[in-house]
Amino acid sequence: MEDGEQVPAKIAEEPYDEVKAVRAELDTAYRFIDGITAKIKEGKIVEFEYGHLTKKRNYANLPNIKRDLEWFEGHEQKYFRMLLDFSPYFSLAMEIEDQADISTNPSWRNPWFPFVDAISTYCLIAANKPKRYIEVGSGFSTKFARRAIKDFSPDTKLISIDPYPRDEINEICDEVMRFPFQDVDRSFFDGFTADDIFFFDSSHRVDQGGDVAVFFGEILPNLPKGMLYGIHDIFYPDEDYPESWLPRHYSEQYMLMAYLSGGGGGDEIVFPAYYVSQRPRVYEPLQPLLQHDNIKPATGRILGQSFWMRKG
Repeated sequence: MEDGEQVPAKIAEEPYDEVKAVRAELDTAYRFIDGITAKIKEGKIVEFEYGHLTKKRNYANLPNIKRDLEWFEGHEQKYFRMLLDFSPYFSLAMEIEDQADISTNPSWRNPWFPFVDAISTYCLIAANKPKRYIEVGSGFSTKFARRAIKDFSPDTKLISIDPYPRDEINEICDEVMRFPFQDVDRSFFDGFTADDIFFFDSSHRVDQGGDVAVFFGEILPNLPKGMLYGIHDIFYPDEDYPESWLPRHYSEQYMLMAYLSGGGGGDEIVFPAYYVSQRPRVYEPLQPLLQHDNIKPATGRILGQSFWMRKG
């Protein structure tokens, strides 16, 4: 050591306390267990009898899907003509903003309700002028529905069923039910008529006593003949749920597939938005909208996920 160099002071190390270390590990474990227990009580954890990793299924080579795709292809002219029939409503739709300054107004640029969903909902209300538009799940769909009602069907009553809606939704609804769909009194559904439109955008998960199970098992079979109804986030017949959605564990589409494979109660498939959105030849009548300044910057990939049917 050179002259003048200071000897560093010895760093005192805290002696290892085994009891203290074990207590710290136990505290961590207890917090983890408390968190799991809370999630179980909240219904956020599902117990499987054996391990399961969710995977996207490939529909491409399934015989039934091939048959279904051929059926939809045979009905493309029907969907094409429907979009042509919607054209009288396009001029006011073009006035809807790309991005709305007011939170209760609809906007084409939004993360939840793609373009084909928005325009089909808007035009179906405009064309049918329902007595009531009842929706399960509220948000941007509500805003487009309210705008259609304002523009074309002022006598339509908008009813929202959603336990956790966005704050700005309440003021644009005529009636709200702020509790789960499965808790709605059965007498409300008994009052449905063919003059109403029903849109179901729920939890998308089939669960005992849950909204999807109640809809497919108890409500759908008893809808009145001629009633128009839609189900959101449906990719059938083209594909399974997107790979990026695997953590969501959605399963509603499989209920719809089973329902349709069994004859679908004689219901008419009115407008499968995802199928249409994947085929430019079918959505060609929407081009005037897609070229408009309010809409064009927001379109990106043309997309829709609403599956509209009419009760048979």
